[in-house]
Amino acid sequence: MLPLVQSARLCLIDDVISSGASICAGLDLLKLAGIVPSVAGAAMLQTQRWVQRLSKSQNRSVARIIGAFETPLLVQAEGGWQISATPND
Repeated sequence: MLPLVQSARLCLIDDVISSGASICAGLDLLKLAGIVPSVAGAAMLQTQRWVQRLSKSQNRSVARIIGAFETPLLVQAEGGWQISATPND
C-alpha cells in the first residue's frame, strides 16, 4: 500500500488529541515512510497539553492541526467529575 500513499496528499485523523502521544506516533510512522501529511486533525482537542509535545517533536507545525471542537480535561472527584484543565491550558 505504500506506493498508493507516497505521492498522495494525506490527512492524518485521530479521534482525540489530549497529550499528543498518539498523533505523534502516527506522524512518526508516516515520516519513516517518507510521507508528510498535508494536515492532521481530530474530532476533539482536549486542552492544549498536546501543543508543546507536538511542536517539540521534530519541529512539527501546530498550525496544521485541526479539531472539530475543544473540551476541558476532566478528573474524577468525590461526588462526580471536575475540570482539571480548561481547553486553553
